[in-house]
Amino acid sequence: MGLRVFHAGFGERVGNRLGLAAGQPVIGLGLSWDGFDPSPYCDAGAPLLITYQPKTENYDPEQVMFWSKVILREMLSNYGKYAQ
Repeated sequence: MGLRVFHAGFGERVGNRLGLAAGQPVIGLGLSWDGFDPSPYCDAGAPLLITYQPKTENYDPEQVMFWSKVILREMLSNYGKYAQ
């Protein structure tokens, strides 16, 4: 699911909410869904973690994480509607 959300424009949608040009992603923003112990995040299944590791851009990390959570919830909700 994480790969699907990421390739469906997750970074670009967050960038849009931060005022970037259309189609421009937030550099350093990503999703992680493997390679870590999931127990601190959920009781069952595999969580999706939002990561932000800015390299050259200086967006407010609080704003990046806020909009990332909003966009991720919206995208997951839409996928749930289409799956039914």
